[in-house]
Amino acid sequence: MLAIRAAGAGRLMVKDLAAQMLMQQHGAVQLVDRLCTAGLVERTTSSKDRRIVLIALTETGGRVLASLAGTHAKALLMNEPLLQFPLHDCAY
Repeated sequence: MLAIRAAGAGRLMVKDLAAQMLMQQHGAVQLVDRLCTAGLVERTTSSKDRRIVLIALTETGGRVLASLAGTHAKALLMNEPLLQFPLHDCAY
């Protein structure tokens, strides 16, 4: 969902999603199918070429993504001491 949000106009073709996720296109189609069923993304037809199907977040998907981002940010901040490397122990 983050890849879709970060895309140019907030919409992404399935083949581009597959490339960004480092997965096969049929796997990305299955992922999009599940996200659509959950109401998190929607498929739309390109206004320039009706053969192109674009994936966009729904309002619900945007809220879920924002919630997840907040949760992950809190977890990173809680674990910040574990993420810092002591410079005196490193042999650079």
